[in-house]
Amino acid sequence: MTADEAKLLMSRVVVIDNHPNLTDVFSDVVAGLNILAPTNAELAAQYLEGWWLNRVVQHLIGEDDAGIPVQHLILTGR
Repeated sequence: MTADEAKLLMSRVVVIDNHPNLTDVFSDVVAGLNILAPTNAELAAQYLEGWWLNRVVQHLIGEDDAGIPVQHLILTGR
């Protein structure tokens, strides 16, 4: 990674304090999906996680400068 690429990457990182960390967020997502997919909540969470990580990577490397549409986010008020 070049210095310019590193600066671009870090300019796109936003730290949101008091939100679940990576070890907790998956179980939180599974719990939230129990309503929509009670028998397959963990599988649904795995698909959602893959989709989300792809969107984040596209945004961080500059392939999608439009950001992540608010319609794709679930705001929890944490």
